[in-house]
Amino acid sequence: MLRVEGIDVFYGKVQALYHVDFEVHEGETVSIIGSNGAGKSTLMKTIMGINKTAKGSIEFKSQKINNLPTNKIVKKGLIYIPEGREIFPKMTVLDNLKMGAYSKRYSMAQMRGKLEEMFEIYPRLKERQSQLAGSLSGGEQQMLAIARGLMSTPEMIMFDEPSLGLAPVIVDEMFDTIQRIKQLLKIPIIIVEQNAYMAMKASDRTYVMEVGHIVNSGKSEKLLDSPDIKKAYLGA
Repeated sequence: MLRVEGIDVFYGKVQALYHVDFEVHEGETVSIIGSNGAGKSTLMKTIMGINKTAKGSIEFKSQKINNLPTNKIVKKGLIYIPEGREIFPKMTVLDNLKMGAYSKRYSMAQMRGKLEEMFEIYPRLKERQSQLAGSLSGGEQQMLAIARGLMSTPEMIMFDEPSLGLAPVIVDEMFDTIQRIKQLLKIPIIIVEQNAYMAMKASDRTYVMEVGHIVNSGKSEKLLDSPDIKKAYLGA
């Protein structure tokens, strides 16, 4: 479904990613873990065309998407929920959701149907649909960011630090929702997280990043039992 092969990425003269190989198959959830500054978000932004590749290739559904404009990548069905949520704070919840469907040509009936789907997943958003998005709590803003992404009927969704800045009880709810999305939509999911335990528990496979390199990968269940992973990322 998604194949990244040998990509190099630079910020000016500083190299941020080094020959990164990464893939996601249909129906699976993949996590990417690593410390702050490891290159996880850079990888996501590169896949979405926000950063440009110097070398290598990125394919989505067997079509090369290297350096395509982000809006064209979204139209192909690949959605990114950015770190920090990045909602439109001065717009209402309802208008934020409608913005998520910007790349689609929904009829009024289809738009109403998509909104009802989002309200079914997140009833609190229905209660607050007339409220300014900036007045929501952190957890509610994360719900809105996810629902806005889902409005475009994605074929793959990438979450960048979905637990960032959230209370522990809200983090649990967030990962429960990610599991529900997987069960309801049957689409591949990528989770980029510093909360390595939660990300690995929610995923089928895991990639470990350090300083712009993929240094380890494998089935999440197996890596959870790895002494090196426990020591480096799980506080054991």
